[in-house]
Amino acid sequence: MNTFIVTIRYLLFFSLSALSLTGCGGSITSAFPDPDATIYSNSGETLTFTVTGSESDDSDWNYKWRASVLSATSISNHRLSSNGEKSRSILLDESLTSATAIIVTCQYKNSNKPNQDDSALDTITWIIKPQKLQHSLTSTGSLYIQNSNDIASLENITSLKGSLRIGDVNFDASAYLSSITEIEGYLALENNRRIPPLNWFKNLTSVGGLSITNSDLTTSLSALNNLTSIEHGISINNNDAITSLDGLKNLEYFNGGLRVSDNKSLSSLSGLENITSIAGDLNVSNNPKFTSFSGLENIQAIHGQLKVMQNPNLRSFSGLENLQTVESNLLIDTNLGLRSLSGLENLQTVGGKTTITGNLSLDSLSGLEQLESTAGLDIAFNWLLKSVSGLENLTFIDGTFWVAKNTRLTSLSGLENVQSIDGHIRIETNNSLTSVTELSSLSHVGGNFHITDNKKLCNFNAVELVQQIESQDGLDGEIDINNTGSCRGQN
Repeated sequence: MNTFIVTIRYLLFFSLSALSLTGCGGSITSAFPDPDATIYSNSGETLTFTVTGSESDDSDWNYKWRASVLSATSISNHRLSSNGEKSRSILLDESLTSATAIIVTCQYKNSNKPNQDDSALDTITWIIKPQKLQHSLTSTGSLYIQNSNDIASLENITSLKGSLRIGDVNFDASAYLSSITEIEGYLALENNRRIPPLNWFKNLTSVGGLSITNSDLTTSLSALNNLTSIEHGISINNNDAITSLDGLKNLEYFNGGLRVSDNKSLSSLSGLENITSIAGDLNVSNNPKFTSFSGLENIQAIHGQLKVMQNPNLRSFSGLENLQTVESNLLIDTNLGLRSLSGLENLQTVGGKTTITGNLSLDSLSGLEQLESTAGLDIAFNWLLKSVSGLENLTFIDGTFWVAKNTRLTSLSGLENVQSIDGHIRIETNNSLTSVTELSSLSHVGGNFHITDNKKLCNFNAVELVQQIESQDGLDGEIDINNTGSCRGQN
């Protein structure tokens, strides 16, 4: 048997910290102090943690240490210098005072097996809190709940001024948390694979932000029916069973961004009907069953970017019919089943770049008929795209115009009203493209003019466009024209 000792000395305390040590061999047979009981301590005290491992001979083992510093919504990892020793002393300094938890992990590797992956066979976690919280009935800091002892100080509390983060727990905390009506920081539920803790918050009316991640037993947000205000963002990520956001149907105030990604069963955003604008980004990515934006029918403006990526069953933008403005970028990428941009008919302005790439079933840009300006336009790798019709109202591109590798695109019909492109023109490797003279109103290009490797495009067709631009406001950059299409019948 081998006994591993780690000594921790506190100089400064923060609202909550946690230390997790890995018994670096076989399995952990005992640990002291009791990891199931929260440790309360004062600044400056020395705490000693003991773990007993099961291996009989560890002469061939090397040890690696790292620390993960957790806040209410993020994790940062730090490798700790080590010479392979079994114990590690850690001195907390000012850089850690804003953390809600610290997890220190030891990983072992057999030096006689250099190709073996690093791995931790067992983990023990201790929760350490300041002594002053042991009998406190209120909290102004951020809390991290991982075992039943952590909630003792929250009994009868109705309001939290910090954030509340709940890890993978296996106990019912409803008696302690169901009285909470307000959380000024984030409510972050993560890695909840044994108990769905959302049910503990049925009386919650206001929260600074909401994050639900890896909570596979959570099937709906119905427990949040009383929630009326979210000051900052909503993040729903990596959940297997959530099908909609219906539990947010009574939300009256929302002043943040919305991120919905990697949810296996989510089909729509139903439940957000009361929201009229999104103050940050709207990010809908990698949801395999997502089919529509139903639930966002009243959205008129997105004050950040609209990012829609890798939703294979999304067919259109149905549900966004009232959207008029995207203040930052519009990114529509790798939605393999997307056939139409219908639903975006009232979108007039994109303050950033518009990127439409890798949508292999998209055959037109119909749906963007009201779009008047964008700070850049990329149209690439849309293999079934036959035309860019739908952009008839676009008059100004305040950035680069890039059209590339759209295998079936034959012309630029739909861009007849574009008058100015302030960046570069790059039209390349569109194997079916035969004409670019549809840019008949274009009078100024602020960057380079690059039209190359379009197998069916005659060079003279591109030269005519250059002559048109240079006869008016001009072309500020270099010209590169190199295509291999026949010029038969052209003057």
